[in-house]
Amino acid sequence: MSQSQENDRLKQIKFSIWHEAKKKAEKSIKTCFFPDCNCQSTNCHILQKNGILSKIIEENHLMQFQYNLFHNPSIYFERVGHNDAYSFNCFCNAHDSIFKPIECGLVDFTLYTNLLLFTIRTKLNEKYRKLVSIKQYEILIDSRNVVFNENDLKYFRNIIYGLKLGVQDIDLSLNEIWQDYFNNTESFVFMAKDIPKTPVVLSSFYTYETDYELDRWECFCGYPKPNVSDIFVCLLPYKVTSKLIFGFRKKNEATVGKYVLDMFSKEAIDLEILLTNLLFYACETWAISETFYNEKIKPKEAEFTANLKKPYIRTLRNVNILR
Repeated sequence: MSQSQENDRLKQIKFSIWHEAKKKAEKSIKTCFFPDCNCQSTNCHILQKNGILSKIIEENHLMQFQYNLFHNPSIYFERVGHNDAYSFNCFCNAHDSIFKPIECGLVDFTLYTNLLLFTIRTKLNEKYRKLVSIKQYEILIDSRNVVFNENDLKYFRNIIYGLKLGVQDIDLSLNEIWQDYFNNTESFVFMAKDIPKTPVVLSSFYTYETDYELDRWECFCGYPKPNVSDIFVCLLPYKVTSKLIFGFRKKNEATVGKYVLDMFSKEAIDLEILLTNLLFYACETWAISETFYNEKIKPKEAEFTANLKKPYIRTLRNVNILR
């Protein structure tokens, strides 16, 4: 067996172990994420399956953006069953019911509380994904499997450290969002726009500040920038159009509000380029129909997945998968 074949064999073994560790990690999340609730959580969807996800489901499947360190390539698209897509164990039956207003056949996108509910689920999904990853890496370390060398284990520990910092940041944001929900303070701004329907579902957060800006801040100040400007973005195929929604803290309106208004004023093709940039460089939680994948992504998949590794910048790269 050549060295190349041996490396491929080891990578396949690592991929299988990684996949099993992820399944175990997902099963370890058992408690409701609603504040002060310790009841057992159940599987639920981030977005309404009937009416939103159903718009991109074909033969009970859709294509979801995935990451696996030991997959080649590490960033790829996977065909996922509709019951597993956009699902997570975050709420007990009682508290999952608070989302009924955004799970009915007709969603009122002008109602502040409804948009806040989309935001809550998306932010909690971020927390869930990080908690699963932390547990997954811990399982890999504890397995003491001989296929993982000391460099692998060191990398896993560093990733765990970063993920735990990320969970702390998410908890701070969630506390702010829950306070807004309970006290009806409306401390966030939401902007929505109808655009031509596209078979893409996106529900994610990203920061207004770029990696370069955050690195410069930490370099000059000696500590990470506090209170980064989170932006919630949602793209939902709904009825005859797609709903494009942005949300951000009201206190960031001077900068982020201007940024969003500028996006909304763009011509259709420029908005498509902007959304493609967000999908590729800024957001993790998105899915597409299998037809869209075969027509738009698959012919240039190697190029696209390479692009997905590039950092987000506000100066748009000229790439467009929506046309």
